[in-house]
Amino acid sequence: MSRGKRIFYYELTISNISTPSITTKNLSGPSFPVTSMLSNTHKTLDLVHWLQDFEVAYRNLFGFNSQFPKPPIVHSDGALVFQQAALRFFNGDLTISTYLKRCWTIVNKTATKEDLRKTLVHSCLSHFVKNLKHQAVKHYSKKKVSSMSFIFNVYFDCFQVPFALWIMSLLINSNSIEEMAAIWEHVCTVLLSPTENSSYSISISCLSNGADNMNKDPNKDNFIIKNVKVDSKGVCRYPTTFNQV
Repeated sequence: MSRGKRIFYYELTISNISTPSITTKNLSGPSFPVTSMLSNTHKTLDLVHWLQDFEVAYRNLFGFNSQFPKPPIVHSDGALVFQQAALRFFNGDLTISTYLKRCWTIVNKTATKEDLRKTLVHSCLSHFVKNLKHQAVKHYSKKKVSSMSFIFNVYFDCFQVPFALWIMSLLINSNSIEEMAAIWEHVCTVLLSPTENSSYSISISCLSNGADNMNKDPNKDNFIIKNVKVDSKGVCRYPTTFNQV
């Protein structure tokens, strides 16, 4: 192996291996790695082969008639190779479009039992937000933004990027496609309003109210939603630690 090659460490980890807590009735405890690999490649097929070798080892230990566990959700940092490898190994999906079509049936409540039994892939929210911030700074910092027939003389600086992340966090925390569509409508109203008119005021208030409701939801914990405050004029206020995201 060439010393110039980068070495990648891969690990498949099971989370929450402890029994349910007596007080909260929720699973709690440390995660537990079940297989790992060192490789100088970062390709989907290599990851699939690694998982296949793990399955062979599992069947050698527990018997070839034993059903290999299939996780309901696989979390990763959002890298495409991880998503493709998980979908191909656990679901037999050869393309991302196949998976997206199944997700669309799920959010529209038309999924079959087979659809619901298959593994879902989730991207790490921290990585997603970091990438989003990077793209926002890269494309919008002191540049004219154009979209289709609209040209917005909007200049994003370090104070406005958190507002974009705050909006995206609201969309990510949606519980249904209907809720996401409603939030997106308010987002478009806020971003496309030339002045702080009545429509703008209503939409920014609805978005702020949605953020407040999410902060009160014990099942949701979002750093951006909790730390970025947006007033009725769309002005962000956030702690200095937010810049470290």
